[in-house]
Amino acid sequence: MHIKEVCLEGFKSYATRTLVPRFDPFFNAIAGLHGSGKSNILDSICFVLGITNLQQVRASNLQEPVYKQGQVGITKATVSVVFDNSDRSRSPIGYEECSEITVTRQVYCGGVRGGGCGRSGDGRMWWWRRQDDVVVRILGLGN
Repeated sequence: MHIKEVCLEGFKSYATRTLVPRFDPFFNAIAGLHGSGKSNILDSICFVLGITNLQQVRASNLQEPVYKQGQVGITKATVSVVFDNSDRSRSPIGYEECSEITVTRQVYCGGVRGGGCGRSGDGRMWWWRRQDDVVVRILGLGN
């Protein structure tokens, strides 16, 4: 299993939806100008994987990962990581039939919001655990 892409919206320096595609299964490097948000890509991956010590993603509270801490009308930070799950021998138990697994974490200025489960418009399953505000969407299940 490896990362295929990362999608950020309202997270740190990424105000608008930004997709970082085409991760290599073996080696990746993020290059760019000073101050362009390179380290925020790594912070976003750590964030979505459930880091609880916010200092490890250079934040002191749950409002700091939100773009400009919600002061410009953006009140939610969303990060999604899509994992390639085509190697069934390395799939998490119960996910062997899924070609991709998407994990999403959201925080809002003022805290986190509820949870639930359901199907997206194309029939794919998702659920949201309120405890850590992580959404996991399982792809490749069909209806």
